[in-house]
Amino acid sequence: MNKSSIFLFQSKITSWSNRIENTFLIRAIRRGLVMIIPFIITGAFALMLRSLPLGAYQHFLHHHRVGVVFDMLFGNIFNATFGFLSVLISLTIGSAIQTEAARGEEQIHFVPLVVLGCFLLSVNVFSEKFDVSSLGSAGMFIAIVNAVTSSLLYIWLLRHIRRIRIYSDGTNPLFDESIRALPSAALTIIFF
Repeated sequence: MNKSSIFLFQSKITSWSNRIENTFLIRAIRRGLVMIIPFIITGAFALMLRSLPLGAYQHFLHHHRVGVVFDMLFGNIFNATFGFLSVLISLTIGSAIQTEAARGEEQIHFVPLVVLGCFLLSVNVFSEKFDVSSLGSAGMFIAIVNAVTSSLLYIWLLRHIRRIRIYSDGTNPLFDESIRALPSAALTIIFF
């Protein structure tokens, strides 16, 4: 291969990569993953502070009243971040897709709530077969796929279903939007 064909190949790969990177969904997923980083860092620091390999420190954490409180605090912070990682990723990707999907003056509300409802149904949270580990890192793939599909379905339904008209002068505009979004949200959740 000569240098010109290698350069041509590299430029085609670069342009193809840039097109994929700038698509709506990839930007939204990236934004959602970036929004989750502070939670991951917080949980990692709590785990690190709980697991320092110093004998005196571990003795303090397990045998003194104040140390036991700190141990419980660090454990709860870790469980609240890593134990609910799939829930958090569903919310952040739903929020990112909501932000990316808003066109101009159009406002799209409640995407993270619909995504959360669909995710909880997807992992059978209301059945006897429910496994708590699916809310943590074990359910990450399901959370990402669910966030993308349920939010896109909800937004499509929101744009294509005839909205309920409210003929009241004194209601709050956000209340009007939430009533208008009910059919789309209900259909999306029923689908899952």
